[in-house]
Amino acid sequence: AGSTACGTHSSERNMQPEVPCASSCLHGSCVNGTCTCPSGLVGHADLLTGDLTDFGGGVLDCPSHLLTLKSMWSAVLLFCIIALAMTPFTLHQQWHKFSMLRTEGSVQHWYRYRPFLYIVGHAATEVVISSVAMIKVVTPNFQRVVGIDPYLTVASLSVSIFGLPISAAFLLDLLATFSQGMRSEMSPSPWLQRALAIARTLFILALVVVASTGLYAIPYLSASPHSGRRVHVVCNYLMHLQRAIAALLLTIASTSFTIEMLRNIN
Repeated sequence: AGSTACGTHSSERNMQPEVPCASSCLHGSCVNGTCTCPSGLVGHADLLTGDLTDFGGGVLDCPSHLLTLKSMWSAVLLFCIIALAMTPFTLHQQWHKFSMLRTEGSVQHWYRYRPFLYIVGHAATEVVISSVAMIKVVTPNFQRVVGIDPYLTVASLSVSIFGLPISAAFLLDLLATFSQGMRSEMSPSPWLQRALAIARTLFILALVVVASTGLYAIPYLSASPHSGRRVHVVCNYLMHLQRAIAALLLTIASTSFTIEMLRNIN
């Protein structure tokens, strides 16, 4: 009878239903209510992490492939190192050009010479990006992520607020220089001039849309990724939506300007 009772209790334990996972767990296996990641995949991810074990939750999914991410951030780090290595030579070249312009009386102060400021701004942005890339490369299992880690969150999203406007200002200067050269060398049609103005406006709008994503550092860091999961999800969706809108604006701007350029040439 005793063995029969033990067998009954054992079968009851085996018949107990497994605890379901809180999410779909697409890239792993659901075990006792948490997502178990296979080799090479982890739950940590930027902006919307799937690993909430440090915050009283479980693993929701395994979205990050370690080898791919390490390779990508290693390439970013290498690019930043090359760019920073070239910065002193570029600064020296632009300083020499500034000295010539100052002798001619065109520019009096270095802070009014915009190419020099662009290079300094780009160098500062490269330093921030390279520091983020370094942390990503050396951190095991991709544990420090944007949206949770204070430094990575502020550093990564501040690039949207400061780094992108610097690049945008440089491109707008190039666009203005191109426009002036076009007006002096050819007689552009009113449609082409209007297309150029529209392209510039759409470019600025796209810049504002992308730069505003830097403000998401505030709700990300003020809400727990576990108890405030909804805040992180909403911020993630809004950020991707804004980037998609910016990409659409840039596509419309470049397409309309290219079409008008071809029409003017023909």
